[in-house]
Amino acid sequence: MSRSFVFGQQAAAVPPFDFAVPSVEENNNTNTHNAGSRTSSNSTPLTPDRNTVSSVTGRLQGFNMQSGSPRTPRAANIGLSPGQLTSTFGHLFNATPEPARDTSENTESYNSDDGGSNDSNSEGEGEEEEEEVYSLRDEQLPPARVYNNELQTVLGQVKAGLAGLHQDMEGSSLSHEDDSTLSALKEDALRLSKFDFPVTRTVGFIGDSGAGKSAVINSVMDIKGLVQSSNQGSACTSVVTELRHTDDSHPPYTVEVDYMDSDAIKELLEELVQSFRMYHTDNVFREVESVHEQQRVREQATRAWSTLTSLFRGHDELTHEFLAEQGEGAYRRILDQLCRWTEASFTSRPGGEASRYCVVTGNLEACRRQVEILTRDPEDGVAWWPFINIIRLYIRSPVLRNGLILADLPGFRDLNYARVRATERYLKHTCNEVFIVTQIARCLTDPSIPEIKKRCDPDQPLRIVCTRSEEVNADEAPTDYPHLAGQIRRLHSTVEDLERRIRRLRQRRRQGRARNGEDGERLRDELETAKFNLESFLIQTRNQKITSQLTAGNEIRVFCVSNTMYRDRRNEEPPMAEKYIGLSGIRELRRYCQLVPADAQFRAVEAFLKGPAPAFVRSVQQWTLTDADSITVERANSLRRVLGEVETVLCGRLASDSDLRTLPRRLTRQFNAVLTANNRRNAWKESALAASREWAGWHWSSYAAFCRNYGTWDTKAVGSRCWNNEVLEGIRGDLEQPWNSTLDWALQQKEHVASIIEEIFQSASEILADNTNLAPIALENFIDNMDFWEQSLTDSLDRGLEELFHASTRIQRDTLWGHDSSYIAGLMRPVYIQCSQDSGTGSYARRKAYMDAHLRHGNIFPQLLGIVESSNRELFRAYQTQLKRVVEAELGNILRDLRGIVPEEGELSEAARFPDLAKKLEEQTDSARQTLDRAEAILSRLCLSD
Repeated sequence: MSRSFVFGQQAAAVPPFDFAVPSVEENNNTNTHNAGSRTSSNSTPLTPDRNTVSSVTGRLQGFNMQSGSPRTPRAANIGLSPGQLTSTFGHLFNATPEPARDTSENTESYNSDDGGSNDSNSEGEGEEEEEEVYSLRDEQLPPARVYNNELQTVLGQVKAGLAGLHQDMEGSSLSHEDDSTLSALKEDALRLSKFDFPVTRTVGFIGDSGAGKSAVINSVMDIKGLVQSSNQGSACTSVVTELRHTDDSHPPYTVEVDYMDSDAIKELLEELVQSFRMYHTDNVFREVESVHEQQRVREQATRAWSTLTSLFRGHDELTHEFLAEQGEGAYRRILDQLCRWTEASFTSRPGGEASRYCVVTGNLEACRRQVEILTRDPEDGVAWWPFINIIRLYIRSPVLRNGLILADLPGFRDLNYARVRATERYLKHTCNEVFIVTQIARCLTDPSIPEIKKRCDPDQPLRIVCTRSEEVNADEAPTDYPHLAGQIRRLHSTVEDLERRIRRLRQRRRQGRARNGEDGERLRDELETAKFNLESFLIQTRNQKITSQLTAGNEIRVFCVSNTMYRDRRNEEPPMAEKYIGLSGIRELRRYCQLVPADAQFRAVEAFLKGPAPAFVRSVQQWTLTDADSITVERANSLRRVLGEVETVLCGRLASDSDLRTLPRRLTRQFNAVLTANNRRNAWKESALAASREWAGWHWSSYAAFCRNYGTWDTKAVGSRCWNNEVLEGIRGDLEQPWNSTLDWALQQKEHVASIIEEIFQSASEILADNTNLAPIALENFIDNMDFWEQSLTDSLDRGLEELFHASTRIQRDTLWGHDSSYIAGLMRPVYIQCSQDSGTGSYARRKAYMDAHLRHGNIFPQLLGIVESSNRELFRAYQTQLKRVVEAELGNILRDLRGIVPEEGELSEAARFPDLAKKLEEQTDSARQTLDRAEAILSRLCLSD
């Protein structure tokens, strides 16, 4: 499937070629609003702090934080000195303002049961009650440079200044003349004033049905029922569902659906039929020997039948007998009939035959209903969810405001092979961090954890979220933790003692014997605190134990959370609500998620404040300075000649410089050279055939098991093997090292491109510097602005090359390794199916013959190289288009200012025609430059502290 290639700017509907940012971590600090440092994914795992176990008081000090002890901060910290504060969610909103809220919206946050927006600034009746409710907007963001309070404040001021410039320009009739310079400046002012976090980072939540993924996402979002859980009768967890923030193309509560294309639908139908027939064809199922695999085959057959009946309800021909038909050509006849039924159903699905369906629902309840329509299994209608590739929900939320995308992914053990391939591809290509969700009671034995870990890339940050942390038993705890039994009994005894005192007080009051000074309310407060202390101690003790066990020998961060506690306790009075929110672990999970996009967003903000924003302000100033120099006719003519020479240099070099213009073609040739120079197809085929000959020596049951499981399986006789990887052993040995070298060479082109840009701008600046006497004020401003244009262009091209590098790395992994979503898995899939469908006498020999013929005559390596060449061609073509667009846009801005330095002979400049506006804009730009100077100073401090 093709993607659009973007330089740091996320395409609305299609994931960009983004790269995985470094993993992020937080220190466990006793202050709920001060998290710790950011570390890489290979940092030391969280371990319990033994010093805090010695006393009840010590153990209670950190109860408002996530389980575990403080980490040792890395030298490269989050970039904030101890005295600096981070912004709140609300302040982040203010620096990047939202469009006006539609009064029809009804966002049901956890703050109330009757609706209301969790990102609204509205005030009104009940203000005193609102003060007693926990507000997400007041929650402090984690300590990352982009959330620095000073930076967010100055970013908001810069954007406000740009909006002010746009407003002043909008008020002039000149800005409405399409061919005027002011009109172009006005459009740029509007665009820049809307600067938003331009890049996204995706956090994928994945786990088996019932693990609590949907509840975790709803808690992190702080919105009730936003994502439907599988136990509510929805099939939504069989489909990847993304939560994104709104943008210009997607108003709040937009639901966008991408349906599968024809190839994906065909593959899905093949897998459904294959899964059904695997169990309902006697000869095939009889060969399955292991109890574990038998159970898996039965479950997959049951799910396949359920899915097929959901898709083709109303077709009486769909029966067990129809799907299990034997004989020559039966399998193909079944698939052809299912394909015809599928094509006939497209006209009645939401969006009709279009591959993408988008609807603006307007409010949360309507959004839920629309998702339910798309994901339910209706009793009297057709289900659409099996053919849905991805669902995107666009929500206006402070949690998503910084470019964070939350993805609800189905667990692999709940899927057929087609869905496994699609989900794994999303996991590897799109998720910057992966959160495995599991219930805390079974997390140590949950087989989904090693399964998902195996499917992630080696450098992909992996986290574990253990749900239901509130499920502890005070009576059993002393047995479970004998070394803490005394402390647990003391805490429990305190609770029981206070309960007895309260009962006695009530009895004395009923009898009229209550003593003066007996304060029942004080006792109830003490009891509530004592219960919290006991519950906290038990939960934190168990959380630390689980964390220690999960992280032993693993570089994995663990979060123990309670969705129930967060939901039920957050609306209590502030002191107790604050404690339970901290104990629930949801706040720390949410804060951690905010760190995932933080580094990329800081780079984007830094680039904006050092490039496009100051360059534009200088451009406006350039417009006001057109008549600042007293220029004679003779000097004007000389100046035009100089400016023409500069324009020739800029156009000739930026638009047609051979190194810059031909970079995409050189990249293409370099990568193609890796394939052609090392093309040893015959040797690769022989290597694959040698591997198949080894498999042919196995027991027939092992061979059949590997065929049934698409070449990846584990038996006692041969261990865990991946046939796809073994088929690729020859090509991987020849291509991996030269491909890595070429990737390094591609990334090094950043320096080459930067030197080209620097040389071009230096040449133009030198020409102008030699002639500043012709118009000193205007030319000096233009020369100063050259630095900002150079910075802006270099940053854009750097990001493009980085994204190209990471996209090409993904192609390399999908080419040289045999995971389920790899290229070779798709090429080997037909022979696995062919082998699995055969059974009976002589089937073992026939299967080996099928495999040998496929490897010997199937042209899998020419096909593989064709896929790689096609993927690279598409990638580099998109890069070339973006390179051209970026250069042309920047060059257009430069030439606009250059040509405006001196008006055409006999014409008045725009500034001269509108002197009042010029004066107003001059004052505005002076103020904007001062603000940008402050921004640069703040950025410098933050960068120095990193």
